[in-house]
Amino acid sequence: MYFKIKNNSALIIILALASCQNSSDLKFKNHIKIGIEQKIKNLNPLKATAALDMRLGGLIFSSFVKLDKNLTVTGDLAKSWSYKNNIYTFLLKKNIRFSNGRGLTKEDIVFSFNAFKNPKCIFHHAFSVIKKVSVKKNLKTKSFIVKLFLKKSSAKFLRADLPVLKILPKKEFLQNKDSFNQLPIGTGSYYINKAKSYNIELKPNVHSKNPGKTSLLFKVVHDNTTRYQKLLKQDIDISFNNTEIIKVTELKKNSDFKIYTSPGLSVVYLLLNLKHPLISQINMRKAIKNSLDVKKIIKYKLKGFASHARSLLNPNHLFFNTKLKTYNFNLKKAKKFLQKIHLSPITLKVSSKPSSINFGKILSQQIKQSGINIKLKSLEWGILYKDLKNSNFDIALMSWSGVIDPDIYRIAFHSSEWPPGRNRSLYKNLKLDKLLERGIYALNLNSRKKIYNQVQKIISKDVAVIPLWHKKQIIISHKNILGLVPSLTESFSPLVNVIKKK
Repeated sequence: MYFKIKNNSALIIILALASCQNSSDLKFKNHIKIGIEQKIKNLNPLKATAALDMRLGGLIFSSFVKLDKNLTVTGDLAKSWSYKNNIYTFLLKKNIRFSNGRGLTKEDIVFSFNAFKNPKCIFHHAFSVIKKVSVKKNLKTKSFIVKLFLKKSSAKFLRADLPVLKILPKKEFLQNKDSFNQLPIGTGSYYINKAKSYNIELKPNVHSKNPGKTSLLFKVVHDNTTRYQKLLKQDIDISFNNTEIIKVTELKKNSDFKIYTSPGLSVVYLLLNLKHPLISQINMRKAIKNSLDVKKIIKYKLKGFASHARSLLNPNHLFFNTKLKTYNFNLKKAKKFLQKIHLSPITLKVSSKPSSINFGKILSQQIKQSGINIKLKSLEWGILYKDLKNSNFDIALMSWSGVIDPDIYRIAFHSSEWPPGRNRSLYKNLKLDKLLERGIYALNLNSRKKIYNQVQKIISKDVAVIPLWHKKQIIISHKNILGLVPSLTESFSPLVNVIKKK
């Protein structure tokens, strides 16, 4: 079947429209396209807290130091550094420039530190330890020497806090803050060329000390199935940890794709309200723990793309206590712990995310087998978060991403962090408090390891939290994407070195 176009002008319009469509497709033909599951909310590093925002920001901005793929502190803008008497001295690399070509100035450096120290910045607590910042320029090498005078020693400052601080361009930032939030300027490997609601185009920053190899296009696709279909059609080249497990197993059989699995820094766990009349009893907590068949969940539900958790820290983490025992499913033991406990109903709260509800159903069914009357309740994240902050929960299914430093234990379990802090389990142990306080100031690596080995042992023995599993990273790419090497940091840093084979 065909039809005849009598009007030549109509034909010209149709061909022109087709041409526009084709040129639009060709425009991003050589870009590497990355599928992301939600919109970027804020790329201003002073305000960005969402994991996705911070990961994308890591491509645009630089820090003095960063963590490499093995979680080792390495230089970013800093060529070298030293530490003595609570003073860090950094020698920066030569000729550092922002993506607009302007050279870094002393004013930019001082402004950046003041901005992150400002009480209005959400990260100001991490940098309140800085008493003074001194910046001088070495006339011979034409590089900056930056001294950070700390009020007191901090074992976590270099590896956990300082990488968060990004170098900002004072002039451009102050000229138009709204414009900066949309199209920020940094010294990182990329700059944002265009940003729309569902597409963000990044191009290599030629002024960077480590420019990207090719242009990137981040495409927002909320729906899992749609994102998977786009992956099959090559509308998406790479998927970072956002493909459903069942789809991953299907892609394993497809020779057009490469699947990279590696350890990650995320942990899924059960948060316990230790002030609850039942859960405050350690035998109740032990019963819950022993009624969980986590290995079965990992094998059948997670298809092996996870490992059984013994700690909030991944076994690959530098500070993981290797002597911690793995708890195993033991229903007989669970029932024994409950013999002298007068049971009443408890509630497991989960977010309304489908995967959370699914896992919540499995976990509550397992717990019920021991005789515990547990109900499942799903809530919108905002409502659930409010309940957690107000200690309005019995048990909650939670996850923690990016566990970089063992100081997570101080945040989650020190008595000074009771709400409005983040010790939402309301745990209190004065011996642990002292260890956690020592851990902040223990600069010697071996001494610090010993402290956190004890910390993990105490938390495990008290069943103050029930770690469930560590999710593995699953990065999927089309076979023509080369140079992709996963990082333990779960960042987008591997994208800096990737290229697309033509």
